[in-house]
Order: sequence, then structure tokens, then C-alpha cells
Amino acid sequence: MAEDDVAIGRLVSVILRRSQIECDHVVTGHQALEKLREKSYDVLVCDLMMPGMNGYEVVRELADWPHRPAVVIVSAMVVRPDELDADVVKLIIRKPFDMDTFVEVVRDLATTERDCPNVLSMARRRDAAS
Repeated sequence: MAEDDVAIGRLVSVILRRSQIECDHVVTGHQALEKLREKSYDVLVCDLMMPGMNGYEVVRELADWPHRPAVVIVSAMVVRPDELDADVVKLIIRKPFDMDTFVEVVRDLATTERDCPNVLSMARRRDAAS
């Protein structure tokens, strides 16, 4: 989950795991792309504002990938849907959000063939400079 606060990212990851959704956690856009190259994920939960490679750049990069996860953007910012590629971004969730609804949305977007959906969650460190 690309998230401004690593504690929130960890909390979301724990909640997803407790909901029987496998979840890996990284802290930057570059790390997310590395993980996506290493392993297949059903869903990428991603914030927009991160140091280095931000969520907008991650979405632009994924647009060229033939096989990519469904992307869920979570952001405190107001985001216009036309700012992001609709073929990549399946849902935009505004913070704060209801965690039960979030888990349900992630589960619904994940591949239904799996008993345990696989999600990549990203969060950046609040104190990261760039």
C-alpha cells in the first residue's frame, strides 16, 4: 500500500492478512515495481504522494505492462478519475475509509480462483526525504 505513514501501511497489511488475504508490504514506488517483477499479485494498493517515484508514476509505468494487478488508489487528496489510467486503476478510495469496506473491495478485485488473494501493499516512511 503506497501510504504516507508506514504505521498505517503495516496496520492495513495486518488487517488484510487477518482477513485471509496474503499481503506483502513495501515503502516506495520503485520497491513496488521490483516486487511486481518478482511475483504475481492480484491487487496493488497504492497511495499517490510518495517520495521518489510517486503513485502517478507507478500507474503510468504499469500501463505498459501486459500482465498487471488491479490497482486501488488510496489517497487523502481529491483525485479526478481522468488523472489516472482507467485500464490500470480500478478504484480510487478517499481517506479516511471504512476498513471492512476496504477489505471487501480488495477481496472482490482479487482473483476469485484463489482461496487466499495476494496483495502488494505499499507505504512510505513519513520521515522519508525523497
